[in-house]
Amino acid sequence: MRVPLRVRCWDGLDRLAMVLMSTMQIPTTRVDKATCKQIFRDYGEAFWQRYGHYFDANVCEVVDKMLGCGDLASGYSTYRCEHCQEMKRVAFSCKSSFCLSCCKVYIDEWVSHIGRTLYEGVPYRHVVLTVPDVIRMPFFHDRSLLADLMKCGVQMLSEALSWFKKVSLQVGYVVVLETAGRAGNWNPHLHILMTSGGVTPKNRWQAVNYFPYDELGRPKTPFLGQIRCPIFGLGLIAQ
Repeated sequence: MRVPLRVRCWDGLDRLAMVLMSTMQIPTTRVDKATCKQIFRDYGEAFWQRYGHYFDANVCEVVDKMLGCGDLASGYSTYRCEHCQEMKRVAFSCKSSFCLSCCKVYIDEWVSHIGRTLYEGVPYRHVVLTVPDVIRMPFFHDRSLLADLMKCGVQMLSEALSWFKKVSLQVGYVVVLETAGRAGNWNPHLHILMTSGGVTPKNRWQAVNYFPYDELGRPKTPFLGQIRCPIFGLGLIAQ
């Protein structure tokens, strides 16, 4: 039995949207597409003036696509009835994952993909990993480090389970990277859906019904010395 490692990076525009929406009174009802667009039109310029260090050409491009979604000025297709000759114009969608309408397609595809990835009858657990404040901004300036963060998180959990069960385990993971906290601040963290167990070198399934979370925070935990190396190897802080 082989449990594959699957890693997905979801580095979206959550921070920008959350900061913009935090300047308004959040309604109790769900924000629709038109309301979301209006928020960006009304407060987008003020946001860039105040948080210019967040400026990124890729972010601006995605926001512009979202604002032009469903707008005839951004392009359209023309349809004509063969009987009455009436013509109708249908505006193009932006097909952006940041758009409240178009993202529905990506969400459905993602949910379907996860459903096909998970193994029937195998228990899973949800783990959230983050990094200290002191090393967050280097990840903002060099986004390639986010891939190292994902690999390090997976390595740490694999080493933890192997150390706890006293046998090398190959564990299955679905890793989602998020770069914003609830307050809209820059806070790269990982949401990891992992199998509650793994495959031994003899291709036997070893269940892990109890996970020693408390042990992960103890400085003298044996495997932590090996896991720290990749973090310090990024050159972010001195060992």
